[in-house]
Amino acid sequence: METRDDAKRLGKLLVRIGNALNKKVGYVITLMDEPVGKSVGNILEIQETIKALNGNMSRDVEDTVISLAHVVLSLAYGEKDFETNSAKVRNVIWSGQALNKFKQMVIAQRWKFKLYR
Repeated sequence: METRDDAKRLGKLLVRIGNALNKKVGYVITLMDEPVGKSVGNILEIQETIKALNGNMSRDVEDTVISLAHVVLSLAYGEKDFETNSAKVRNVIWSGQALNKFKQMVIAQRWKFKLYR
């Protein structure tokens, strides 16, 4: 989008479309003029993701993760308090649950790849 106002209009339109389809929808506006994190390229980004899931992430990655997770938690569970949701997300990361879930997802995708290959 060219401007922040354009991005807000698009976000609101997407929410209206989702609501018309009886779906809970939210949006987060992020800057796209530079990469989030320190890596560019698929394998490097996956490596950075794994580090982040271990709690080792740059501030811009953490801010993006927390903001997106807040929207998801708000939509899924109705919890609208940003600090409450932030604490939940940080706890899931620091406890190792996030990395374990990622591992489960990778294994599930690998299994599906073999099945459909």
